[in-house]
Amino acid sequence: MSHTWFQRPHHASSPYQPRLEEFERRCLLSFNEFPVPTPASDPNGIAAGPDGNVWFCEDAAAQLGVLSPKDGSIQEIPLPTPNSMDPDEIVLGPDGHDLWFTEDAGNMIGRIDPDTYAITEYPVPTPASKPETLTVGPDGNIWFTELNADQLGRITPDGQITEFAYPLKGWNFFGITTGPDDNLWVTEALVNRIGKVDPKTGDLTEYPVPTPDSSPFGITAGPDGNVWFTEQSGNQIGQITPDGKISEFPIPTAGSGPANGILMGPDGNIWFTEAQGSNLGMLDPTNPGKITEYPVPTPGSYPNQFTVGPDGNLWFGEEYANQVGQFAFDGPTPSRHLPLTIDQGAICQPQELASPCASIPPRDVGPRRLLPEVELVYPAGSETASRPIPKVSSQARREPIDLGNPVDPLDLPQITP
Repeated sequence: MSHTWFQRPHHASSPYQPRLEEFERRCLLSFNEFPVPTPASDPNGIAAGPDGNVWFCEDAAAQLGVLSPKDGSIQEIPLPTPNSMDPDEIVLGPDGHDLWFTEDAGNMIGRIDPDTYAITEYPVPTPASKPETLTVGPDGNIWFTELNADQLGRITPDGQITEFAYPLKGWNFFGITTGPDDNLWVTEALVNRIGKVDPKTGDLTEYPVPTPDSSPFGITAGPDGNVWFTEQSGNQIGQITPDGKISEFPIPTAGSGPANGILMGPDGNIWFTEAQGSNLGMLDPTNPGKITEYPVPTPGSYPNQFTVGPDGNLWFGEEYANQVGQFAFDGPTPSRHLPLTIDQGAICQPQELASPCASIPPRDVGPRRLLPEVELVYPAGSETASRPIPKVSSQARREPIDLGNPVDPLDLPQITP
């Protein structure tokens, strides 16, 4: 396992800048990378399992991998069908126990029991349909895209498959997600559209992406009631409202190649992978024009698919480096300090701060996630800064913090889980 600290750049000088940098270096953000035992396995699709492990697909090895966040150990599970190469995406099923995955070359949908590792495979009726990505639908079924067949598939928990055909032209449906509006949303890469599908009828409504030939790829539901997607050729992140209005936001790194990895992070932000740029990207849905990028330690590693792990951190496959990456929101120290970002201009003039204080009210960002938020409150006439703490916890804490005058970030109180 390799470990790299990420140090956030500061854009203003301050007498406390070295202390702030040490504070963030020690407690806030870091990368870890875990080599996959089988060489050239092409780790890609990835999901959090109910067993506390991270599950991933080994596309080129026809295997599934199971990584323990506790010690970084990896177990590998061969698929029953030897030539069923390219298991491409994996998700936790509607029962909250079994995991489901696509078998691209084998033309099957797979299901695995995480307790026994027993695998069941369900052949897709249309030959060579190339099942690619999948999601749990609002109807309690698994929905998947058929890249070669211009179809969507639906499989019930007992394995019954229904296919929905559309008059499109090959290699088109790619990403799929369940939207906040309880419809299914898909990317149509070649015809440059986003599709909305009624899960009751299968009816498809399409919305053209404004940038020509942008190749929309990955797609996810956001915390703002909208759907977000990557534009692989357009080098942008797109947002579409439930009524079909699309906005686009350029990625700073040219030719970054955002692919299938996009999700809502545990901090309530939109996170995505830049496969060609070997970065992770983040945008705040309330200020989407500002995108922050975090270089993956291994250059050219091709980070692709993404998940929030059982430890509350981000996990992703590094296809070209044959590794699984972890982006940890807080460092591996026994005690976790409160990760505050404080306006440095104010710190330069501590006499103006008077007695700012911080509280940690809970913020509900979705099912099964409770995220605390820090708010620095200044006297009238001064600025107020608010920043979410990227830390999922089962119990939100509410502890007033006396920042004092002046402020030394390393003297802030500790929060222990």
